Amino acid sequence: MPTRPVASVYVARPQPAHRAASRLASAALTGLLTLCVGVAGAVAQAPYAPDSSEWDGLGELLRLASEHHIALETPTDLDLGSLRATDALIVLFPSEPLPMSLGGFMAEGGRVVVADDFGAADEFLRTFGIQRAAIHAEGLRGNPNLPIAAPRGAHPITAGVSALVTNHPTGLSHPELVPVFSVGDPGQAVVLAGAVGSGRLVVLGDPSVLINNMMQFRGNKRFALNLLQYITSQGGSGRIFLLLPGATLHGRFGTLNADRPLERTRLALERAASLDLPGFMVRMLAVAIAAILLLFAASALPSASPYQQSIFLPVDPRGSGGTGGRLARLRIDGDTLSAALAYRFELLAELRRRLRLHPDTDAAHVARALDAARLPPSVGRAGGSTLARLERLWTQVDVRGRTPRVRRAELASMVERGEAVLAALPEPGTAAGAPSQTPSPTSP
Repeated sequence: MPTRPVASVYVARPQPAHRAASRLASAALTGLLTLCVGVAGAVAQAPYAPDSSEWDGLGELLRLASEHHIALETPTDLDLGSLRATDALIVLFPSEPLPMSLGGFMAEGGRVVVADDFGAADEFLRTFGIQRAAIHAEGLRGNPNLPIAAPRGAHPITAGVSALVTNHPTGLSHPELVPVFSVGDPGQAVVLAGAVGSGRLVVLGDPSVLINNMMQFRGNKRFALNLLQYITSQGGSGRIFLLLPGATLHGRFGTLNADRPLERTRLALERAASLDLPGFMVRMLAVAIAAILLLFAASALPSASPYQQSIFLPVDPRGSGGTGGRLARLRIDGDTLSAALAYRFELLAELRRRLRLHPDTDAAHVARALDAARLPPSVGRAGGSTLARLERLWTQVDVRGRTPRVRRAELASMVERGEAVLAALPEPGTAAGAPSQTPSPTSP
């Protein structure tokens, strides 16, 4: 908490309050934990609160964004699978390690800002070659806790900013990136920016440059506006998510799983493990979790044997060849949807092999790799549309719980086009490329 103001800026850093338990995997589990935790851990005004006018709040930042028609969403739980490549993230003082799959999000065009000095971003930053170190420099009015950073070179976030006042920052360094803002020696950067694939990574060594008191400085306010505009996608079609201390970021870009009960239960169990509850409440929670998991298991069992129909058995195994050949000769007995979903699975597996992709590569990345494979235009377009249709079917069934209709002729057409794509792709050579490593940011 603050000790005394210096030039209307407090010296002490805001520290995140103890996190209360978040919503859990289902309504029943949520209700139980709410009963257990109650209002424990709640605070009147938490640091970095988006609606706070206190010195350590973010009310000025959100007001600035609103004035310039930039919408900021502040979720407490965000699944990377729900993001689009046009979206952007601002992560303030993370209290948990950041998922390495953020690299895949940036590689496809996503923009990420990590504002952290002594939080849990260290491992993530090291993955991208960024090191943190203490800063020792004179600051505002001789106060070493308030170093003044100067812009180094031209960059969109330095426009109109002659000085950036920081508050207990940590230094940043990268062997190839030129500091955007630095204190004294250019090696003591407080802001770095670089390209990761088609996206951007911006790292701030001081999350408090965005709090209300620091926004009183004209340079800090202009810097905040520059930053928001820099990460806004061209055309303004993307969303900007502001993740506050205590927010959970999980999942994998390109794979939606936050709405699936078992995945949410796993996250809930991880959070519940940190709660300090009386013994009888722990027993109640264990009974509730066991009941919910039994319910999930029971609902997952088929009401009838899946082997009563012959839809997955070929007419003549000797006459079936290749992924499409097997599916084309199924006795589907009218269940064309199941056959289409089975074909999606086999087609993706074969495409990953032919394109030398990792076996876990998601469908969106497979489609991009296929588009870059320089196939004949008609074959490439047909393959892309087939993959897109199969993905829509899978999403309707697996995510939305629907049963779309697939005509027999449409299934045959998808199999035919899929086989044409496979026929146009060469078999992978013996000297396959090594798996790609996490890209290091490069100067934009």
